Amino acid sequence: MNSEKGFTITELMIVLVIIGVLSSIAIPAYRGSVLKTNRAEGIEALIEAAQNQEVLYSQTNRYSTNAKPFIPVEATITTENGYYTISVANGACGTNACYTATATAISTQVQDTTCLTLSIDNLGSKTSTPTGNSCWR
Repeated sequence: MNSEKGFTITELMIVLVIIGVLSSIAIPAYRGSVLKTNRAEGIEALIEAAQNQEVLYSQTNRYSTNAKPFIPVEATITTENGYYTISVANGACGTNACYTATATAISTQVQDTTCLTLSIDNLGSKTSTPTGNSCWR
């Protein structure tokens, strides 16, 4: 009776194949979840920029093209973790009576090719590129 213990090369190969298959499914799914989670930072910053614009409008009856219109004035800002740059421009009306705030993906977030930009305007319309407004969900 042979009492040797251990794994055969076939058993080890089966384990490696299983690990490979699971990794090929889990890693992209995880990366997609991380990118989607990071979008929350861009959305949060856009909502804050929109609130600042509305406060400014209530005081001056006009919007600004600065992401932070109060002291210190900043034309663009980068979000806390560096995933988005926030900018504000005159909106569809072309004057300071409307605005569009845009979060543009930077750094590792540019891998989120379904939602490279997020935007909100003075009417509260939310859009994104290249997929419309599904990124706001």
